[in-house]
Amino acid sequence: MDRERLNSIIDEQAQRCVRCGKCRSVCPVFGEALSEPLSARGKLSLLRALQDGERLDPRQVVERLEACLLCGRCAEVCNAGVEPQLAIRAARELLRGREGLGSLWRLAYEQVLPRPALLGPALRIATRLAALTGSGPDEGSGIFYRLSRPAAMEGRALPRVSGEFFIEQPSQPRARGERRGKAVLFCGCVHNYVEPEVSHATARMVAALGYDVSVPTDQCCCGLAAHGAGDAPAAQRMARRNIDALLRDDPDWIVTNCGSCGAMLKHGLPELFEHDDPQRERAEKLASKVIDVLDLVDREARPGLIRRIEPEGGGKVTYHDSCHLRLEMQVRDQPRRLLRSALGENFVEMPGAQLCCGSGGAFSLHCPQLSRAILERKLDGVRRSGAQSVAAACGGCLLQLRDMALKIPGLRVEHPLYWLEPTEQSD
Repeated sequence: MDRERLNSIIDEQAQRCVRCGKCRSVCPVFGEALSEPLSARGKLSLLRALQDGERLDPRQVVERLEACLLCGRCAEVCNAGVEPQLAIRAARELLRGREGLGSLWRLAYEQVLPRPALLGPALRIATRLAALTGSGPDEGSGIFYRLSRPAAMEGRALPRVSGEFFIEQPSQPRARGERRGKAVLFCGCVHNYVEPEVSHATARMVAALGYDVSVPTDQCCCGLAAHGAGDAPAAQRMARRNIDALLRDDPDWIVTNCGSCGAMLKHGLPELFEHDDPQRERAEKLASKVIDVLDLVDREARPGLIRRIEPEGGGKVTYHDSCHLRLEMQVRDQPRRLLRSALGENFVEMPGAQLCCGSGGAFSLHCPQLSRAILERKLDGVRRSGAQSVAAACGGCLLQLRDMALKIPGLRVEHPLYWLEPTEQSD
């Protein structure tokens, strides 16, 4: 996107803000930092000052702009219709862009994330290094290796990469029962490299709904992290690759199982291309077909398709709202209806289910202390719910919440599909 267009986005959002401060009541970052410059209103004032030519410390500007999860909660409550996340993302692209990124970030966005052939081996190497430098596998969770060396990872867990990636042996089942069409599965990074079981479960569920499932093996990262960081060229490169892969067979649906990946494919991809760019039309076509698997199941599951499941140990299960899934994909009640149908009285709501978990893509690495503080609020909600398990339908949230699981003995964090299995009646 050219500088004129980026400046226009910033101007439009900053000028629309009437400075009422309502955004501060829901902003997870302001809720912890209690600092006006870190609120959405404060960031818009900062951008307005930059547009007016005020001389500001560039490092301070970047730090303030990085302290945003891009969760969109400020836009949800703004009576003036301001979408601060659009202005902040445009400012990151304008101020930092490719040249302002650190070399490791540029390497990740430009060279590794677009290439599954590099990303997979890189993650396996990282897992082995974690085993060497950390304290080894956590016997309590059986999920993570602890890694405490890098400052950004201080006290955090590094997810263990799966021995076999989904894309290496993808499930591509044929439709069961009455055939309704064909669906392409986008598995995303977490549900390819870390949790391939979620993508296998997604394929089983979509086939049970009556769709032939295909998995293009040349799909790559959705590009959300690069887009959020302001590296538009890298995000565009990934978008072009995914557009070619996912539209190749002209599917009825492009099914996602991660709220962030779904939001990027549905809303982020068209934003990457100007209206006169031929890729814009293809990106909009792709976006029109994107649907989260939980939304598809809620729309099309026939009675008796989901079997009743007793949670392990008879414990309660609660649900965490992914910001991207709830606000951009409009998937709010669907997971709850499905979990209630499968779990009955064993499903319970948690206080503050809609609160952000503090993941926010690279936010948890740029602002680790704020990320952990926001996560603690979520931890409090889970404890108050009395649940022994948490369902989270976003890869980033799932990993972030599993950090929390290390602090609550026996707590399980899984994708909702863990508790949603199709019955034999779907044949």
